[in-house]
Amino acid sequence: MKTVFADTIYWVPVSIRVIKWHDAVVLAESALGDFQIITTELVLMEILNFYAEYNQLLRQSAARLVRNMLNIQILRSSSIRTKLS
Repeated sequence: MKTVFADTIYWVPVSIRVIKWHDAVVLAESALGDFQIITTELVLMEILNFYAEYNQLLRQSAARLVRNMLNIQILRSSSIRTKLS
């Protein structure tokens, strides 16, 4: 199984399908096949920050997304070089 790092540019289009990058994310996922996602706590903060300027419904959706992401491997930013080496 492949392990891939997912940055904010992956998570935002996954959560809101109207964003122009959604089709690219779907295409990348199908090309990868079976894969495991890792990310960092900074990415989680970036996701919440991205949605902060939107309405309450989208902010709540972002909070749910981040809560659901807690079941994937989340790296501390300080340890990312060690894990990916």
